[in-house]
Amino acid sequence: MSYLQRLNTFIQEKLSTRVNDRIAKLEEILNSMALDYTSLDAARIFNGQTVRRAIVDRIISTFPFDVCVETGTFLGFTTSYLARHFPRVYSVELNPLYSNVARKNLQVFANVEIINDDSVAALKALLPEIGDRSCFVYLDAHWEDHLPLAEELELLSAVEHAIIVIDDFQNKADSGYSYDNYGKGKALDYATFSPVFRKLKYAVFEPNVAAVSETGYKRGYVICTTHQQSGDTLQRFPQLARVAVA
Repeated sequence: MSYLQRLNTFIQEKLSTRVNDRIAKLEEILNSMALDYTSLDAARIFNGQTVRRAIVDRIISTFPFDVCVETGTFLGFTTSYLARHFPRVYSVELNPLYSNVARKNLQVFANVEIINDDSVAALKALLPEIGDRSCFVYLDAHWEDHLPLAEELELLSAVEHAIIVIDDFQNKADSGYSYDNYGKGKALDYATFSPVFRKLKYAVFEPNVAAVSETGYKRGYVICTTHQQSGDTLQRFPQLARVAVA
């Protein structure tokens, strides 16, 4: 091995060590953010939004769901809530560090499976498993340049009995709710996604509660379904308002 080759090997080993040290430090920090299973931490679930949680509680008590799918596990805070309400939860996280920490956090729940994968690929694999079962879906895998929402919605439109909550979405009636906006064509808003909703025949609802009455981070969200009977039921919820996307 030449001097230059040995030098290159030495540099690569040092760089690798530094990267691994940083990864280990990050894992240490993430592991310190453990879940408290003696009580559900309201500040971490659904962005700390108690009105949103009440709406989801009502949806869960109204519809007899068989399975739950979440995309964007992060560290498993909201997943811990879902695990207490559904017989089976599949939660998908692209980041391997986050998925590893979430897996540790959620190991007390035998009904939770953490999947380290892209959400679109994971949904394709899960669709045969879901089959014709009723499904609650929580979509939160979007972040900056990674915006799989349109593909997720297209795949989920094949599930007949599904109700979907999309986190970080624009509230059309109340600008007090913040939402993800990374520039033209990269915003979770109606200008971008109304064509998707129309094409796939989704009925779309947003909270009929002012942002000033919400707690936590006041992030926008929508609830949608292609199942007509489910849409009719959601329309009777006083906390929800149907949004015209035609």
